[in-house]
Amino acid sequence: MWFEVEIEEPSVLFRISLSYREGMSSDEVYEVTRGDWLIDERRDQAEYAFAVYGGVVKEVFKIDRWHFAGNRRWRFDGKVAPKEIRDKYLGESVEHNERNPVKFSFDTPYQKPNEESFRSQDARIAEPSVLFRISRSYREAMSSDEVYEVTRGDWLIDERRDQAEYAFAVYGGVVKEVFKIDRWHFAGNRRWRFDGKVAPDAIRDKYLGKSVNHGERSPVKFTDSVSDVYLNENAVSARRTVGASKKCVIMFRISRSYREGMSPLELYEATRGAWRIDGSVEEAEYVFAVYNGVVKEVYSIEAWHGSGVLHYETRPCMHCGDPNGIGASDCLEFSGEVADDAIRDKYLGEIVNHRERSPVKLTWV
Repeated sequence: MWFEVEIEEPSVLFRISLSYREGMSSDEVYEVTRGDWLIDERRDQAEYAFAVYGGVVKEVFKIDRWHFAGNRRWRFDGKVAPKEIRDKYLGESVEHNERNPVKFSFDTPYQKPNEESFRSQDARIAEPSVLFRISRSYREAMSSDEVYEVTRGDWLIDERRDQAEYAFAVYGGVVKEVFKIDRWHFAGNRRWRFDGKVAPDAIRDKYLGKSVNHGERSPVKFTDSVSDVYLNENAVSARRTVGASKKCVIMFRISRSYREGMSPLELYEATRGAWRIDGSVEEAEYVFAVYNGVVKEVYSIEAWHGSGVLHYETRPCMHCGDPNGIGASDCLEFSGEVADDAIRDKYLGEIVNHRERSPVKLTWV
């Protein structure tokens, strides 16, 4: 006669009727027992997981941690229970007649998980971070390097990126990897990519496999710890210089002469002239070299000259008059030098609003 054993330790029983077969190894039983299960938050109280087949305990596992597996299901990591626990329960008959394959050894009845309970279990990310949803690129068993490549870019992302310390690779609402961001690079067409490396173990252990809330339509989401005060992605805003006097800047769009990998001298000579400028240049302190809406360099203005006065080493001396009948006397060139680091660090690589038909724009920042 069979007597059902009473389980004294806080545990969860999993009925593995569909997966179990006689002669399975302990590792095989572990794989079919650990998940994925539709299970409520009481899982965190359970110390042991019982693999049950035909009402009999086939194996007992010590639960180390739980991971969200997507689609409202969870799986545990663990190992075979200590000998004293296995000797106590292995081969014993247990009561598990519920229709649900999951049963807790505690007295409270099973409650079907609801949306609110799942939202409350989302990981709270304390560090300033950005979450990237990689649904279209991710596949199971990708290496860390492969996850890094599909996570790092290219993304349509505003300047808050500079506040983010970590990048989270998110698939199915679960953190698949975390990277420490080193720097950002403009990738063209208003998109950016980051360079980085896998985050320290303290960060990865804290978030890897955790559920996160990323319900936005955009695949990019900043955490609450990233400030909401940022530049509009289409314009350099005066908010960057709150409390400071604004500076007059002339933006030159150098679309026809710019190319990637230009030397500093080539970029300077492509920017400095010659230009037809409507309005006074006397107040201008700086020049922005702009390509594809992005600031490529910032120069401090020393003086203005008429067209054809300055010598060029990397390009012909150009007048702006030929196509439109504008004479050299109507055009200006500037001489100057690369702006100091405080100014360059503030604006270099930023997206600016320069959509005018004229390649010259006078503004204040």
